[in-house]
Amino acid sequence: MSDPLRRDPTNFLRVLKRMATTSHWQKSLLFCSRGRMLGFDLGIEHYNLCLYSQAVWGRAMEICSLIDAMKKDEVRPNAVSYYYIINGMANADHGYGGDFNINFQLERVQHWRIALDALQCCKENGYDATSAMYNSCIVTCTIPTMNQWVKACHVLHEMCEEGHPLHPQMTEFFHKCLLRNRRAVEARNLMELAQAGGAGAKKGRPVEPAIVPGPVVALTEEENAIVAQEMGLLEVGRGGVPPDAGTIFRPMVWRGQWWKWHKIANKYRPTETLRKRQLAPRWSPAGIPGWNKQ
Repeated sequence: MSDPLRRDPTNFLRVLKRMATTSHWQKSLLFCSRGRMLGFDLGIEHYNLCLYSQAVWGRAMEICSLIDAMKKDEVRPNAVSYYYIINGMANADHGYGGDFNINFQLERVQHWRIALDALQCCKENGYDATSAMYNSCIVTCTIPTMNQWVKACHVLHEMCEEGHPLHPQMTEFFHKCLLRNRRAVEARNLMELAQAGGAGAKKGRPVEPAIVPGPVVALTEEENAIVAQEMGLLEVGRGGVPPDAGTIFRPMVWRGQWWKWHKIANKYRPTETLRKRQLAPRWSPAGIPGWNKQ
């Protein structure tokens, strides 16, 4: 590509397409950026290939940098660009809840806001949003590290008005997000809507449910506990487990490993709040000074 005799725009686009579809996300992004520095005029087809390579790997920050480059080069995105942006934000790695593998940088990126803005721009520019774009927007708002269930409800209403079906994976993420935020009634309505086939009307068809709705979905034990707690019927206990157990502030330690509890607890804490070494389990005779001498 550095040879002046071989700087062919057609060949550059062919290599970029091959690299974006078969290679790593870093290679295609680096190849495109070097071509941009050498003087290639990047059009919408070049940026769509780069957006595709980043969306497959779920690189949220790289997609944001590509959007900024498109603004600087005055390249107007099309429907394919919005599709890759929204799906790339839905593919971003969110980690696992209740473990140390949570991707805390994703919350600062606010990738759900980028997906919602892309969906709104897609509709304002005259493009028809697909069902995958609606489902991906809801996924970005309801993954284990996000609790934007209000935004997801708005997208869900628009999705049902357009007549798009509900994806099972999106329904699972949305249902768990509603349960995390103590919204049992909304979670039940979501499961009833998913069982009824998503939207009530399809385009070009009479206003009838796509699938005849079955019996009312019964609440699970967790949902019943949430409803009872909201109504004040009973107090849901945790069996003596503190509410912050399992987090980085109070990691769960096996009882037999009590002698290294201080090391695990102080691993993710600042130096000022370090605890003294725990010589024995709490309220045990071995932890009371002079107990054996009495």
